[in-house]
Amino acid sequence: DSAMTNGNDLAIEVRGLAKRFGDVQAVAGIDFAVRDGELFGFLGPNGAGKSTTINMLIGLARPDPPSPRLRRASAGTIRIGGIDCSTNPKAAQHLMGVVPDESNLYPELTGFDNLCFCGALYGMDRRDRETRAQDLLDRFDLAKTAGAILFGVANAFVPVIFAAFLMDLSGINWATLIPAIVLIAISSTFLGLFIAVSVSEVFEAQTFSNFFRFPMLFLCGLFFPIEQLPVWLRPLSYVLPLTYGADVLHGSIHRGPHLQLTLNFGMLIMFCILLFAFSLRNVRQKWIV
Repeated sequence: DSAMTNGNDLAIEVRGLAKRFGDVQAVAGIDFAVRDGELFGFLGPNGAGKSTTINMLIGLARPDPPSPRLRRASAGTIRIGGIDCSTNPKAAQHLMGVVPDESNLYPELTGFDNLCFCGALYGMDRRDRETRAQDLLDRFDLAKTAGAILFGVANAFVPVIFAAFLMDLSGINWATLIPAIVLIAISSTFLGLFIAVSVSEVFEAQTFSNFFRFPMLFLCGLFFPIEQLPVWLRPLSYVLPLTYGADVLHGSIHRGPHLQLTLNFGMLIMFCILLFAFSLRNVRQKWIV
């Protein structure tokens, strides 16, 4: 192989690699090379030695030593980026990135601690790895939140798009309807985020979500006026964000809102801020700090 003779552009170079477990020859003197930037994969049935080879490449297993009885003069060599793994394994491991079959995160550590631990394995000093870990977590949190908001807003406008083809919407006050739909979607997203970070299992999140969702639909005045609710239930209506959004929707489509527009929009914005703040607090307490 020309690739085996010219090591300047090789990311991985393996020669004579062998590994035996008792009477089982898991790897029998294999040779291969992976060029820089090349995609390379192992194919073979169970027991062919794929995982054993990977384990030797990343330092979790050692190649067998020379054995005159087995007519093996050398232990085989592994070079990562030109570095001999047998003589300088730490330097070679700093060049690797490994994604195992199962999660290698430690559940007793927070996300911040797991990232700092991985940074320490790659030789980062404490200040750099803590700064980098916090930066990655902030970016991840922002990206996930922004994606959830965009998805929620897009879903909220799907019924409006269908209604535009099926109904006459000329009498609607779009100046109040569109902001109301956006704020309802954002507050619902933050409510879902708050529920998701308050529980540990998916089925708990679904149960907790339904506990809020169904009563909120009947208490918000969407199907019948709040004034028709029992007196003891009415105060609950005004602690739900959907109540203020539903009031703006009714006012935009049928008549003027029951409450003042500034109050409705102010309460929706307040709910968005509070739910987002509580969610971030739970995220940092459970997953980061």
